[in-house]
Amino acid sequence: AHAPAAEHAPAAEHAPPAESAASPTPEPALAPEPSTPPAPTPIDVAVPLSQPTPLPAADRFTRRRRDPIAGLGAIDLDRLAGMIGDVLAVELCAILMRAPDDPSSLIVAGEAGVSLRGKRWPTEAGVAGMVLSRVEPVIISDYAGLRSRIGDDQTAGVGTAAAAPLMVHRALRGALSVGATNPDRHFGLSDLELLGSLAELVATALTHPGGPESEESVRAQVEGLGAAMDAREPDARRRTAAVSAIAARIGDRLLPHDERTRAELVLAARLHNVGMLRVPSAPLLRPGPLEGGQGRLVAEHPGWGCDLLAEIPGLQGVAAIVRFHQERWDGSGYPHGLAGRRIPLASRILGASEAWAAMTIGRAHAPARSPEHAVAELQRVAGTHFDPEVIEVLTAISPTMPRPLPRVQSRQQSV
Repeated sequence: AHAPAAEHAPAAEHAPPAESAASPTPEPALAPEPSTPPAPTPIDVAVPLSQPTPLPAADRFTRRRRDPIAGLGAIDLDRLAGMIGDVLAVELCAILMRAPDDPSSLIVAGEAGVSLRGKRWPTEAGVAGMVLSRVEPVIISDYAGLRSRIGDDQTAGVGTAAAAPLMVHRALRGALSVGATNPDRHFGLSDLELLGSLAELVATALTHPGGPESEESVRAQVEGLGAAMDAREPDARRRTAAVSAIAARIGDRLLPHDERTRAELVLAARLHNVGMLRVPSAPLLRPGPLEGGQGRLVAEHPGWGCDLLAEIPGLQGVAAIVRFHQERWDGSGYPHGLAGRRIPLASRILGASEAWAAMTIGRAHAPARSPEHAVAELQRVAGTHFDPEVIEVLTAISPTMPRPLPRVQSRQQSV
């Protein structure tokens, strides 16, 4: 997608240097699959490149083409809570809901960093109780000083805490609560705004959790959105296919034991620019940089895309990947200015994959470049725009990808 401002956009997508005359990198041989898989790697920690996972064999790459919606199932609220904790740089996260059999008590629907499921607390307890009484987000700088806390000894080390309301079917049903044990972690207004956005994502997960019974409906909605995106510009389908292909390969390397996140990454790659459906297409097809308010509209597309995808049953994890795919490793991205590992790994993979595809396929404002040029440009901005480990894996994979076909100019463009 067009970037709203030059300082927030990958240099690769706007002003690439003259193409290098260096010969293409020779294609590396595919290593055999290990007979015994290594120990599972956490979702937000890349596989160390000193002990790399072998590149996927051809048959595994073929299996990646299968329908990622099949078997995706309902959203896992514990996984969603874990992602929220990472994004907000906190150690504890709990999704607290009014008990169906007793609205005066709170129970846990999802959690990360604590083990509170099966217990109950009065609705006045903790920072969640403050949210339920005020119906607005709350920050507490001295959680230990609260008269009634949630979690007892498990939250004894929490210093700063915050919570935001969960509105389900237009009714206040609970609160998304987070806490930090790091004494240097303090919440500001930007954190509260982000917490509110994540609470809306959780609320849609509670409203549209997904499951086998909704699989066909989900597939139809995904296909409909994909077709609408493909119709927007001549090269949209080719560029999206390139993003999906290389993102899936990188995901196989960096998320080898997290099948659900890999499936969500494939769907996010297919639909990463769905928020652009709310942006007029004519300015995007004209050569040259965007003007004034057009750039501000484009900067909204990750959030718009997240909101749209979150309403599809079970795709809230996909929505989160899309929301953060324009964030930058050094914090210069949008919409929230996240940096480093606060950006979900799948979003970091998607952002780099999109930049690679944009350069190799080309856009209205930038001609197509060779894969070798694209890799060189991404290496140049590794550590500023992109996660260096993601770029190192992309560098190894790029020579094994099919070379993009020359762009075919439509009759409408040539007139």
